[in-house]
Amino acid sequence: MAYNNNYNKTNYNNADRSNRNNGWDKPKFQFDSAARITQPLSIYYANKTDVYLPENKLYLLAQSISKLTNSQIRKVLDLTKESLSIIRYSEADFEKAKVRLFTLLPMTAYNAGRASKGDRQSFEKLLEFIYENVNPESIQCAADIQVFDQLITTVVAYHKFLGGK
Repeated sequence: MAYNNNYNKTNYNNADRSNRNNGWDKPKFQFDSAARITQPLSIYYANKTDVYLPENKLYLLAQSISKLTNSQIRKVLDLTKESLSIIRYSEADFEKAKVRLFTLLPMTAYNAGRASKGDRQSFEKLLEFIYENVNPESIQCAADIQVFDQLITTVVAYHKFLGGK
């Protein structure tokens, strides 16, 4: 029997290409400067009980990102710790640490884009939190990086406590 080249042949040139996003939906999160913190984090989060205790902001964030794995969240924590170690080594390298911390936004946006449909909403919540807290107005000194490190550490702790993946 001879091989038939025309068997099940599809004309790809005329194929309907109107829906080529492979099920990808546009992100619900939009970068909006109104949602950003406009003062140093060390001042904004001066009242620690409003932030760190259960049923407050960080606990609620940990609940909303429960679909993420520990390793996905620890990537954010690791980069934050890296920024913290830069300033602990030399306060003169604050700008370098600040720039390193700012890379959290594109890293998290990239991971949100790669995430499955079910995890995307959790990544968007994490991205929203990072966008709100990491900007030139909120990170002005080493103390602000330390506060952000405490915030992320608290989110990781609550995520683990709540049984995150």
